[in-house]
Amino acid sequence: MWREHFFPWRLWTWWNARLDARKSLPSQDVKALSRVEQQIQSATNSSLSRVEKDLGRKAERLESELGRLRNSLANIHQPEYQRLVAKTGRHDVQTSINSVTEVFLLVLLAGAEFAFNLVAFNVFGEPAIHTAIMAFGVALAIPLCAWGIGMWVRQWPPPWWKTALKVTIVTAAALAVLYGINEVRLAYLEEKAPDFLKTHPYMSLAFFTVNLVILVAAILVTYFSHDPEVGFEKAKTKFERCLYGISRIEGQLDQWATEFESEIEMFKQGGWSLMAYYRSINERHRKAPAPNYFNDGADSLYHPEFLKVREVGQYHGGATKLSASQAGPLPAASTPNPGGSRST
Repeated sequence: MWREHFFPWRLWTWWNARLDARKSLPSQDVKALSRVEQQIQSATNSSLSRVEKDLGRKAERLESELGRLRNSLANIHQPEYQRLVAKTGRHDVQTSINSVTEVFLLVLLAGAEFAFNLVAFNVFGEPAIHTAIMAFGVALAIPLCAWGIGMWVRQWPPPWWKTALKVTIVTAAALAVLYGINEVRLAYLEEKAPDFLKTHPYMSLAFFTVNLVILVAAILVTYFSHDPEVGFEKAKTKFERCLYGISRIEGQLDQWATEFESEIEMFKQGGWSLMAYYRSINERHRKAPAPNYFNDGADSLYHPEFLKVREVGQYHGGATKLSASQAGPLPAASTPNPGGSRST
């Protein structure tokens, strides 16, 4: 690469320019680049080809992922989101609690229920591991029941009578479990502190109320964490994630395209700089007149073209015209290294 080997190339150019000048090469009426300039052109083309292949290799995976996301957006996520928008008449979900907060609060409530029940189940006199498993099972079941009740009440999917039946059954089961836990807790207190329970006859109601509050709190957390329309929240989330993924990939491709353009231009400028240096040294030390194209800006050899690389405009702005099905491998160009051994 020019940045790594520019000085050796410049020294090589200087030496060969002086050798050619002694032989009055190239001749004045020559119609092609000199041998040295052709080698510089070939080395530059090799570098351009390598950079082009590197870009294609890096971009291939992202192009494939970009095509998949665009297909999903156009055929799945956007139509479903638009259908629900038309159905509900709104573009945003009606939730007061996000999903992360919902999970955190439900776990917190389950932990409180676990701690509340762990002491009560000691009345059975089972080993600690068995007691913990029983307490954990109930602590997990209560928030799950509350989650189902909150979802059904919030969305009330048709048919209404079936939803009402499910809410009634699960609510009754949850209340029965809470009542049973309360009885177990009272039995524990009668064993450990019978006088305390006689002094506070309403302790049973207090324990039941605490458990009921946990159940209601879990129901409310679920209720305010979901949209009334079934599937609307999930459709919007997938739609936004797909848009974000497309935007992220487009930004990466755009960055690579900018870097690619800069590197291509750097290689071309390096090649033209070496050619200009060769002509300057050659013209300074030769006795015969220099070739016409050395100083004729209208001559095509004065500023020779290098390898035509793939246009990168398709990557800028997010490869807007490129899909996974359209993206093929970058064209390869095979050119020899100058001098047969030196690398650019």
